[in-house]
Amino acid sequence: MTADSQASGMMDGQVVSQPSAATTGLFRAALPDALARDDFGNLAVLLRHARAGCWAFALYNYVTVREQVVDALKQLLQPLPIFEWTYAPHDPHPRSYLNRLSEDEKAQRAIVFLFDFERASPDVWKALDYNRELFSAHPHGLVFPTRPCAGCPASAAFLGATQRRLRFYAQIAQAELDRLGE
Repeated sequence: MTADSQASGMMDGQVVSQPSAATTGLFRAALPDALARDDFGNLAVLLRHARAGCWAFALYNYVTVREQVVDALKQLLQPLPIFEWTYAPHDPHPRSYLNRLSEDEKAQRAIVFLFDFERASPDVWKALDYNRELFSAHPHGLVFPTRPCAGCPASAAFLGATQRRLRFYAQIAQAELDRLGE
């Protein structure tokens, strides 16, 4: 949905009525705190509509919250295929999830949850950074449910560099949207 169609209430030629603030408040009150947040909704929209794939770091403090968010995303994102990979010392590189997929699965939109990545060594974080073009070649939404940890300098450095890159790409995307809007 574009900003213009959202603002006018139009989507694909159909009028879409916006829910009232009261209705939205009622729904949010019925949800667990992690699912009622705006950033959860933004993540769900990103994963549903990013045609070329995307990376998302979903920060959580408690495993129960991570499980709630992942379960809710799996339901919301149906019928997209969902894959999971969990960091382990014997399987440290997230690109190994691709080895388990057929060529058709690699080429179709999918969501991939990459768990426990914050336990990875600095070399694994570097490999993730160095292999970003490999991941970008597939239309997969990569979700890294990550627990912030002060003792993980590699993850903090990677997340900081990723955040700077994302701001740069957001500026490019906004410039392109501005150019198209003229």
